[in-house]
Amino acid sequence: MRRGIVLVVLLAAALVAVPRLSAEAATAQQWQLTGPGGSGPAVTVSLDATGRLALAVRRGSTQVLHS
Repeated sequence: MRRGIVLVVLLAAALVAVPRLSAEAATAQQWQLTGPGGSGPAVTVSLDATGRLALAVRRGSTQVLHS
């Protein structure tokens, strides 16, 4: 019984002492992907400041996919 109480007190102390982690979005970034020699579709993957990921695929001047 005493061992259980000690474990509960230690666990509670550890939870209070552990720093809180903030959930912040990553820095906005964008990546361009193309096939070898620039042939085939071109893909753009972007991450905005809120953490939203977007994907766009173009073949020449035609947009094939946008999400």
